[in-house]
Amino acid sequence: MKLFLNEASPYARLIRVLLVETGLENESELITVDPWNASEELLEVNPASRIPALALDNGTHLVESSCIADYLIHISGEARMSPMCYADAPQRLEILGLGRAATDSAFGSVIQRRFGADSPLTERWLGALPRVAERLDILYARRQLTTDCDQADLTVAVAFEYIDFRLPEINWRSAAPNLSEHVVSLAGRTSMVTTRPT
Repeated sequence: MKLFLNEASPYARLIRVLLVETGLENESELITVDPWNASEELLEVNPASRIPALALDNGTHLVESSCIADYLIHISGEARMSPMCYADAPQRLEILGLGRAATDSAFGSVIQRRFGADSPLTERWLGALPRVAERLDILYARRQLTTDCDQADLTVAVAFEYIDFRLPEINWRSAAPNLSEHVVSLAGRTSMVTTRPT
């Protein structure tokens, strides 16, 4: 497998985290690319010039992080990584959805600021982040802190580390102590440490 990525992308980082968590990190070649100045190799794998993109050995190309994540969990046999394998699957899926929403809002804001003037859309995305954090805080207050985690938990941890990295002005921790405790509890996992952007 070949994984096309950019180190700072939260979407690509989540896939790298899952590669480690599923034990597949040695079965994939990491290829760093600039999706804003796409190489022919990236465009062959993903004509939309987006990352992450996973080129499988059989010629199949997976081009959305959610599809790639599902595939990695499936082929690894690490069912524990799927929220669907737990009795509280609906709550875990809510957490997963909110983690993806936080990633989308944060990444969208960063890209909008980088390539264009601030807009009402940027303000909407930035305004959503504290609300998402508050809802996740409630959900994590209902769950016992554990060293076990699944795709939902890792998605949230990657999303909020990205917010700390790119949008430090979003002071989400003070209003979301349970969420903050969750993110801190996962920060030392090998998968998080080895994929953290610098």
